[in-house]
Amino acid sequence: GPEWTLGDQELELGTGEHAVVALALRHVVPTPGLAACDFHVHSAVGFDSDVGVEDRVRTLAGVGIDFAVPSEHNLVGSYDAARRLGLGADFGWAPGVEVTTHAPLEGHFNVFPYTLAAPPPSRGTNLTQLVALVRGRLPGAILQVNHPRLGGGMGYFDQLGLDPVTHVSRKGWEDGFDTLEVYNGFDLPKQARVESLLREWLSLFDSGRRHWATGNSDSHAAQYL
Repeated sequence: GPEWTLGDQELELGTGEHAVVALALRHVVPTPGLAACDFHVHSAVGFDSDVGVEDRVRTLAGVGIDFAVPSEHNLVGSYDAARRLGLGADFGWAPGVEVTTHAPLEGHFNVFPYTLAAPPPSRGTNLTQLVALVRGRLPGAILQVNHPRLGGGMGYFDQLGLDPVTHVSRKGWEDGFDTLEVYNGFDLPKQARVESLLREWLSLFDSGRRHWATGNSDSHAAQYL
């Protein structure tokens, strides 16, 4: 991960000489008291990724993620594979679900820790109903709006026609969520959208709508974005 760099050592050997060198990764960016988190990531438990759960845990741990949330579409995910891989206390996780609405499309929303047996309803569900469910039955859970401007029926702000400056929408909008995904891995080559959404988040903050900003990978592939 970005906190680490390769170990290196210079050697000078003469003819017939040999040496054994033990190298290790060097921790060059210490982050005491901080945890690297990813609250939005996928595996083959869902329908749109072919990465096995153990491989997904390996990719997360390999880039230095300390805490992650499995967020499969309308399925409750688990990273219990971390225990089988022997990661123990070095890798934390909480069960989660990405509520992917349809009929009508309203957006994608993560809930974690999600401790109910069945995932939330997704058909005909709106964010106001989801807020009521979470506050009523999962009072300690986090409710996150994912990629609010992604388009294609996946972005909540786009679906509402929410104006990024006036915060007026063509239909009423729900702001009872906890976190807003300001950065999504699919925006890696789209810096303009990241900057635009960051400005929108700050504008919401200034207007009194206070939500924590998050950055997540939304990784579906073996390559961790």
